Formats: sequence, structure tokens, C-alpha cells
Amino acid sequence: MLLQRFTGWCLLGTCTLLLGCAGYSPASLPAGTSMTDARAKLGTPSGEYALAGGAKRLEFMRGPMGLHTFMVDFDASGAMQAWTQVLFEENFATIKDGMSRDQVLLALGHPAHEYGVWSGRKTIWAYRFDSPHCLWFLVGLSPQGRVASTQYGPDPRCEFGDKERE
Repeated sequence: MLLQRFTGWCLLGTCTLLLGCAGYSPASLPAGTSMTDARAKLGTPSGEYALAGGAKRLEFMRGPMGLHTFMVDFDASGAMQAWTQVLFEENFATIKDGMSRDQVLLALGHPAHEYGVWSGRKTIWAYRFDSPHCLWFLVGLSPQGRVASTQYGPDPRCEFGDKERE
């Protein structure tokens, strides 16, 4: 009896986990999916951005500690055209000094953390990403909202014993 109950709970937990993860990524959404259906599958977006010609980009931050962010692009009629996971080093390399805050948001989405530098002269946006070296990507923004610096730094989560990604 106890074994049957345990097996039942395991089966229920597995089904719940699979259903919960079904909306993690837009990979299962075919091109042409409506924006309404995409929202129903993926949940509330963490950002929305206007694109040329009435198109729209929806941002979906995911993962433990924000390791993945998916950008899903829709045409002016609201049909999905493409999606991409944006938190990776080649994409970070596109962030250049002088870019606006809005350009960074369009490329990378919202940061995992935002904080001011002690001097009050810069805001730092920190992006976690899937890296075996426990780093995060840092974007320094000037008071005018322009990229003033970019760099990689050690992710503080590693200082607290979370060594699984090292």
C-alpha cells in the first residue's frame, strides 16, 4: 500500500513537472502562433518592445536565477515569426559603449539584478547566463542611460556555496 501511494505521488509529481516546464521555452510553438496563444503557453512577458512596421517583441525571462531569456518576435498581425534565447556570450559581444538603455533591453531583456555604484554615477545591470565558470555579464549605464562599460565578473551566487555550475 505504501509503495503504491509513493508510486502514485511520483507519477503525479513527474506529470506536474512536465506540464510546468511545457511553457519554459517557445520551442514547441510553430511559426504563425498568435500572440494570444503564445502568452497563454508562456505566461506574462517580462517585457514588450515595439519593432519596425508594427511588429512586436515579447521577452520571457526564465530559469533558476534568470539563466535564460527568450525573445519572441511577432509581425504586425500578431503572428509569431521567430524566437531566440538571448543570454549568451556572442550576443553580449554586440553590446557596445554608447548604446542606449532601450537598445540593451531589446537585445538582452531585463537584467537579473540592477544596482547603483557607490559613487552614484553608474547603474549596473547584471545578466546571469548558462556558463560553466559561474560568471555574469555586467553592463554599466551612465546617468544619461547610455552604455559606459561592459565586462564579465564573478557571479556572487558562487560565493555562497552554489558550486553546481563551476
